[in-house]
Amino acid sequence: MSLRSVRAVFAAGLIITATSFLGAGGHETNVRSLYDAHHWFALRNLVIRGKISGFYRGAVECAFNRPKAAKEDLATVIRNAPHSAEAYEAHSMLAGLYLRSGQFREALAEVDAMLAERPDAEDAKNVRPLFSSLSQFPDQRVVRKQISKVAMHIKGGNLFVPLKINGTGASYIVDTGFSTSAVSESEAVRLGLAVHDVSTKTDSMTGAPVSIRVAVADNLSIGHIQLANVAFLVYPDKQPPFDELLPGERGILGIPVILALETIRWTPPATFTAGWPIRAGGMGQANLCFEGAFPVAHIGFHHSVLDFTLDTGAQNTDLYQAFANTFSDLVKSGKRESHNLTGVGGSANVDSVILPLVTLRIGGHDVLLRPAHVLLQKSSGTSGMFEGNLGMDLLNQAHAVTLNFQSMTLTLE
Repeated sequence: MSLRSVRAVFAAGLIITATSFLGAGGHETNVRSLYDAHHWFALRNLVIRGKISGFYRGAVECAFNRPKAAKEDLATVIRNAPHSAEAYEAHSMLAGLYLRSGQFREALAEVDAMLAERPDAEDAKNVRPLFSSLSQFPDQRVVRKQISKVAMHIKGGNLFVPLKINGTGASYIVDTGFSTSAVSESEAVRLGLAVHDVSTKTDSMTGAPVSIRVAVADNLSIGHIQLANVAFLVYPDKQPPFDELLPGERGILGIPVILALETIRWTPPATFTAGWPIRAGGMGQANLCFEGAFPVAHIGFHHSVLDFTLDTGAQNTDLYQAFANTFSDLVKSGKRESHNLTGVGGSANVDSVILPLVTLRIGGHDVLLRPAHVLLQKSSGTSGMFEGNLGMDLLNQAHAVTLNFQSMTLTLE
């Protein structure tokens, strides 16, 4: 079945907008360039050296999942210059921070602050209806958490984890490429969830607008871990990936649920573990960060380090335009093709080049991308920023994969 690169990029425009607004001094110009280009790891290095302003420090803390520090630094930026372009960007980053933790009331407040400054801002106007709808419910919270080990399975390249929603059993895809969890309409009915209309549409990975509805589960449990007030987008059964899944499988666990688990580990094809306590490491050791609600991995290739979005809902890994631009001689040796992308909203063909083999180093482990598809045009909101999208085909080459959102590390063994 075709589940490759399925992701919801709702609110991406809100979270990834960057503007140039600081002084033209040499250092500030360099920092601004890194920020505008979303080079979070390079900015992280400046923060560690203490050579960065409070605004950029807050941006980096947001990217590396230091919510307390990010809120403090960005609140200071807003308080010191409430009507500045910096303050507007600070509100945007805080909205992304709250979105990925399931705090929709707080996210709505940040969006409203953005609209108060720029009433015609399309990014904020587009996401407000969803946040407004979800803000009517309590924020997601952790009721109970202790280390849990459950029997998972891999189907069609995707990772399915058993769970219960309001006491009803299911098995859903774990998908870091979804900014919010999702279920199909029939699954919402099976679970007895009340579904609410939202007066807006999402952008899909193919560029096609998709109408959405929402539902909130009172209780979601995985093993001994229990969450309350978990929000789901509700899609028609006929849309991928739900059209090819069985009843009880038509659901996706997105970033708010995954972050609540804090640390997850799977050993293909049998065991999924989550929720064990671990200390947050220093940012200097992190090889993961966030672009808004989407995780980004630092990956080695030859003598370079590249940034890939991390998408556990994608069956296959794709390389993007930035890879083609940086390694143009390598790409010229490949064969031109039209590559099909399928996701929420339908399918689209993208001009690309196919390479027989690309070796990448991920989380301390060499993996083989064979063949490698290099997309030559933009395919999603983040495809213009990074060198590729890391999918399950490479992750599952390891004996074990660990995602630690406390230390912001990805480890393959």
